[in-house]
Amino acid sequence: MWRDPFRRRRCLVPADGFYEWETLDAKRKQPYAFTMRSGEPFAFGGIWDAWKEPDGGLLQSFAIITTDPNELTATVHNRMPVILKPSDYDRWLTPDDPNAHLLTCCAPTTPRR
Repeated sequence: MWRDPFRRRRCLVPADGFYEWETLDAKRKQPYAFTMRSGEPFAFGGIWDAWKEPDGGLLQSFAIITTDPNELTATVHNRMPVILKPSDYDRWLTPDDPNAHLLTCCAPTTPRR
């Protein structure tokens, strides 16, 4: 379903933070907010696609790519969004960049102490 968008329709999703929820028990979850230490905005690696609706309209959607958690988010959840380095933005947005190169962009972000 997402193979072609990963190859040709990648996007940057601007953000200044994200939440993950830790499951405490069957009925309770604890939210945790994650931001950059600097407070600066950043971009998630995203993909997008468009589908023709039955009424003829166009439905556009996107998804944020996730990866394994880094050591900080692993204490809360088993995944995290892909946070791209600014130096990888152009490569991420270049259609038909070989997938093997793109996968290096999908590594968990290293937290700074």
